[in-house]
Amino acid sequence: MVFDHAPKGMLASLPIGFKKLGFATHDFFDQIADSIKGHQDYKQTQQQQLSHLLNNCVACHKVYKIDFVSN
Repeated sequence: MVFDHAPKGMLASLPIGFKKLGFATHDFFDQIADSIKGHQDYKQTQQQQLSHLLNNCVACHKVYKIDFVSN
């Protein structure tokens, strides 16, 4: 699972939209890896799958941000 190494309680504290985008993004990475392992057309992978993945990244980063505050 994606968050196996996250501190306890962290996943529960994250907004549902963030979790949906995060899990979908990790699924996209898995799909791309499977495509490459299956020797599918690399150009299609680059143009379609990576484009779809990057759109998901941009959407998440546009909405969610964690600010670091030092003491």
